[in-house]
Amino acid sequence: MLKKKKKVFIAYTDEQKKNQFLVRKGERFFHLSSQKEIRKLSLKEAYLIFLMITAKELEFRGTGSFVKMGKGGIK
Repeated sequence: MLKKKKKVFIAYTDEQKKNQFLVRKGERFFHLSSQKEIRKLSLKEAYLIFLMITAKELEFRGTGSFVKMGKGGIK
């Protein structure tokens, strides 16, 4: 999933069972928290989150893609 350069996300829960999102938009990665805070991630940080999900340290919720990212979206 991380090889494709689309607007995609991976949903997971953190240790407190709050929803989190790992978002990829082109070459850039972002973390979207349940408090609607957006933080830019490096490729290494995004990959570490992905590894934690695959190792089942974080609970996987699903994946998806964005058809449109309108006002208020990640720019």
